Amino acid sequence: MAEDFLIGVGKDNREHHNNRSDQSQPPPKPPRNNNGDDIKSKGKKQALKGCGIGCLALIVIFVGLSFWLGSSLEDEESKDLRISYLKQDMKRLTANLTEKDSLSQFVKLCLDIGVSEENELNKDAFKYFTRRNGNKLLIIVEIRDMQDIEASTRKGIVEIIEECFSYSGEDENPIDEYYICIEGKWNTLLVKTPYKSDLGGRFADEKLLLPFYDEYVKDSLPSLE
Repeated sequence: MAEDFLIGVGKDNREHHNNRSDQSQPPPKPPRNNNGDDIKSKGKKQALKGCGIGCLALIVIFVGLSFWLGSSLEDEESKDLRISYLKQDMKRLTANLTEKDSLSQFVKLCLDIGVSEENELNKDAFKYFTRRNGNKLLIIVEIRDMQDIEASTRKGIVEIIEECFSYSGEDENPIDEYYICIEGKWNTLLVKTPYKSDLGGRFADEKLLLPFYDEYVKDSLPSLE
């Protein structure tokens, strides 16, 4: 509108009258290229087409990467029995402990007492698994509602377990090495071993637990009881 107003200033009234008479004529059609496409619309079509190709390429790359990662993990598992053993033990996590699960019951007692009610964690839903291998002890705990706990403070769960076992006293076959793993709803959150730890609280490398299974590999058993 501003441009029309500026164009009209200083022009002859007769010319202005003629312009008014021309308003009844249909507006000129937009220029077209040799293919019959509107020049203005051509840019939009290219943009949409380019976006489609780009999105499709991303999907193809994502699927290919996922397939490659899955294949790599399967290949790695077939070469390292310890990965299979760890996966099997992860599936044995349970909230229904029996009298045979004395070590898991002890871990549960530690967390029932050590974790404050103010954290609003559903301790009845915690799942546990423990395995002893000579002087080594594997402890896996699944806590699915850790999302409301600040990541930097989640390692307190590991500290509670460690402190609790430090007061348990020595028996004839003492435990010298503890392999502690805290699982979340979707992934491993915390791992602590005698050799290396991953205690950031968000994502932890569960492969740090593999040395626990070193002795089992010698027998090449397909699974552990």
